[in-house]
Amino acid sequence: MIHPVDVPVLFAERRQYLTSEIVDSPSPLRRNAYGQCTSSTKLSRRVLPQVVLERGLALWGNLFKETSRFPVAIDERSEKDSQIRADRLIFPDPVEPPTKKSPLELKLADLHIERNSISHHTVDFNIVQRDKDKKLVVRRGQPFEISVSFYRDVDYEVDELKLVFEIGPQPTVANSTKVVIILPLQEGSNNRSAELWYAKVTKLEGKQLTIQINISPNCIVGRWNLKVVTYLKAAPRNEYLNSTSLISDVYVLFNPWNKNDMVFMPSEDVDEYVLNDVGKIWRGSHNALRPCYWSFGQFEDGILEAVMNVLSRSSLPFPLCSNPIMVVRAMADMVQSPEGYSILEGDWAADYFTGTAPTEFTGSSRILQQYTKTGRQISYGHCWVFAGVMTTILRCLGIPTRIVTCYQAAHDSDKFVAVDIHVERNGKLNKEGTQDKIWAFHVWNECWMKRPDLPSSYSGWQVVDATPQEKGDGITRVGPAPVRAIKEGRLDIAYDTTNVISEVNAYKCYWLEDEAGEEKLYWTLHKY
Repeated sequence: MIHPVDVPVLFAERRQYLTSEIVDSPSPLRRNAYGQCTSSTKLSRRVLPQVVLERGLALWGNLFKETSRFPVAIDERSEKDSQIRADRLIFPDPVEPPTKKSPLELKLADLHIERNSISHHTVDFNIVQRDKDKKLVVRRGQPFEISVSFYRDVDYEVDELKLVFEIGPQPTVANSTKVVIILPLQEGSNNRSAELWYAKVTKLEGKQLTIQINISPNCIVGRWNLKVVTYLKAAPRNEYLNSTSLISDVYVLFNPWNKNDMVFMPSEDVDEYVLNDVGKIWRGSHNALRPCYWSFGQFEDGILEAVMNVLSRSSLPFPLCSNPIMVVRAMADMVQSPEGYSILEGDWAADYFTGTAPTEFTGSSRILQQYTKTGRQISYGHCWVFAGVMTTILRCLGIPTRIVTCYQAAHDSDKFVAVDIHVERNGKLNKEGTQDKIWAFHVWNECWMKRPDLPSSYSGWQVVDATPQEKGDGITRVGPAPVRAIKEGRLDIAYDTTNVISEVNAYKCYWLEDEAGEEKLYWTLHKY
């Protein structure tokens, strides 16, 4: 858990009603806990058996010469080595003395986590601030740098080097879960477009290379593995003759600061909708507005890992994790679903003895941490809790997100954009016949993104509702539905605009039972 030191927090955030009124409040002072937090997380020890295995396989000769080399934990090295920064990874000594007759063997990898995280707006993540086991967090469509050192001098006439990025259980180049970048070993060599994966050497000095890597703005968002593979130009193309070194996991997020990303937001508000980690959620009724403060905590300890866990648990295939439209639909389903696999369990019966009442939650981090630890639903949530957790997840992934409250929100069960109220002859409400409802308030999210599947005018803010209502594509969620399409009353625009239009602008139809027992339309109220 990150504990900011003496940093005042102003709990305020911009809110918008779909009716048109916008309530502005001062932009909050974001905490900047860089260098002000500690972590007792232990380094992984999985490397040690691999070193033994590597040395054992070497005894069998060149048949098993290809090895997967892992960095040795710094606290297992000498006292001198232990002083090296946690973002520098040390690799074991080669089995044989390094010569130009064998591929380059990696000695040291420096991920420049501090420098890269500042330029990629990821410096607030706890995972890049830890004393040990730091991870690199970058945003797609933007270059970052790493440095690698080998046990002998690099000779571009002899050596070849490639970078391999992999994600998912069975990565392949065909479905974009594996990316192979052949690196020209000459300074400045690069002929790739900024919209593609590429890498180039920016500095070459003897045994050390500084490499600039550009991630495609359309790449899959998630936790990637980064490997360095070296081989000789003159050697046969045989993977068993290569030297493969697993450097580290690299977290890749959406990039709202990059114009080529679908979530690009050309506004100064991007800091508020991505980096702001506290805010208000409005509840109450239309004549008695009542805010509650919410800690989104998207940068806290373990939250990025928890969000990636939720993403991998969803029904979304890895190749579709590059599309923010599909990601927000999947995340809305994962926040709350009646099928039992989601983060939160909903209960509207006001019986919370077996869990936590929705009104007792004040933030998302404890919910996500507990879900990651137990793998079971957290009890209980209502619409504002779903929206708060959804905001944490999407802001953590890099999608600009805000929370919207709609008062007197209608729920149309048959998607006719009409709320049918059935009245008996004695003037009493027919509860059995009245399936549609009008809620005192309802809370959902709006996300900012391009909609390449629609005319360009429908890009921008999109309504996403994690509260389970009607099923779409087999799972319960609403959106993303363009706000402009909702204001225009466009029922034909994807996704689920009918549901949202019903909530904000449905007909209110009163059906009265006559003396013969037949119902007739008595009164219709439009735009209630």
